[in-house]
Amino acid sequence: MTNFLLSLFASLSITLLTIPVVTLFPRQRFLKTLAISSTAFLFSGLLIQQLMTQQITVLLDRSYCPASEWQQISQDYAQLYQQHQRKQTRIATVILFSDLNQSVLYTPPLPEAVRTLKTYGQFNARQQTALVRDNPRAILLSCHRF
Repeated sequence: MTNFLLSLFASLSITLLTIPVVTLFPRQRFLKTLAISSTAFLFSGLLIQQLMTQQITVLLDRSYCPASEWQQISQDYAQLYQQHQRKQTRIATVILFSDLNQSVLYTPPLPEAVRTLKTYGQFNARQQTALVRDNPRAILLSCHRF
């Protein structure tokens, strides 16, 4: 989207250079109007993009999981990460949890990093339920469903 806006602004600049100079004052007024409207157009586009992008929290259960099931979890996360890269969704936070600890990541980790994570600990249904309840827009990635 920013490439489109830059090319639009460049084409408008070239158009301005080809306008014959008749009088100085109407041209300044036109330039001021053009600058204000271009800025407003840019900000409204950015605002629409922010409002239309769904923000999600990913809950990633790190309690013990067989390798084959963890591979599926990491593939699901990779799909979410691709959507984040294409700006279809925005991963706001990733919460890694197990019965032993919990950590919040505000920058989504790369799918390769998730794939190489080790799983450990016992499944804690109460902790998972509390996290899902506290994060209503969360996507739960877990080997354990109840």
